[in-house]
Amino acid sequence: MMADQVKALEDNRFGRKEMMNTLSFEHPIVTLDLDRLSSNVRAAVENNLIAKAIVECIRGAVRVACDSKRQF
Repeated sequence: MMADQVKALEDNRFGRKEMMNTLSFEHPIVTLDLDRLSSNVRAAVENNLIAKAIVECIRGAVRVACDSKRQF
């Protein structure tokens, strides 16, 4: 029983090349202009501390996405 489950998992796995091709098709590379984002957030949010926290959060997310992309 366990061998059948392992075989099924192995059959469902993508190879690295296939996975990268799929990701590049589904998730195209785009550039996020953080300077424009920062000014837009500050214009939309009156509280400077909240605006700063939002921008830092987005920059952190971009950093994590960039780091994870470089892992492959």
